[in-house]
Amino acid sequence: MRLIKKLLAISLFASNIAFAYDFKGIEVGAKVDRDTIADKLGVRCMDSKQEPGGFCFGETTITQTKAEVHVNYDADNIVERISLTFSPDSFGTVKAALIEKFGKPDSDKTDKVQNGMGAIFEQNTVTWLKNGDMNGDMMYLHKYGKTVTESKLVIVSKASVKKTMESAAKRKGDI
Repeated sequence: MRLIKKLLAISLFASNIAFAYDFKGIEVGAKVDRDTIADKLGVRCMDSKQEPGGFCFGETTITQTKAEVHVNYDADNIVERISLTFSPDSFGTVKAALIEKFGKPDSDKTDKVQNGMGAIFEQNTVTWLKNGDMNGDMMYLHKYGKTVTESKLVIVSKASVKKTMESAAKRKGDI
């Protein structure tokens, strides 16, 4: 019985190490050429003029719901960020599919938000953290994105999280 418990613990630990956040096989933090991104997601890709790397964008689907997708990659073709916007009507279906694929989220919070006209909505934010660490790959799902007419899913690599934190620290020191 002890051997079975040890093997189970090892298999759970090993699966956590190999775990990666992806969308339709495009993994954040992994190297992938832009033609593969374009083929798997059905989007257009181009190099960035402002900084090394590039981005892909266009219309795709998530849980058979129409969505806009944006994929950012660095100069080494490492995927840094995948973001999707889709109808809030599909939020529950997308959330259930993500839980089925990636497991229980690290956080699932509901708060009240208000739009410019004073209407109040229930904002649901769901977060998955690789190995429970805020400094690693992460994925978050918002019932409402910039507006109450769109939901948003963002999958971010550890390198992108680090860049964002460094940028925030520079802004904070620039007052």
